[in-house]
Amino acid sequence: MQSHLLAPEELEEIIARAFKIFYEARRERERAAPRPWRLLAPGKGRERECWKSSGSSKTSAPA
Repeated sequence: MQSHLLAPEELEEIIARAFKIFYEARRERERAAPRPWRLLAPGKGRERECWKSSGSSKTSAPA
């Protein structure tokens, strides 16, 4: 009977490829739709207002 288990090297290669695809896709998504607080001009007041109005459950701006 034939074994369907992969060799550790094959498994590592598959996992490495999957992570590479996942992170490339995430990077593309972030590049296509940057987060609003990255677009803001420097200034704590504006950042805090944007953070509160974004509908997030957090009540203060990120540190």
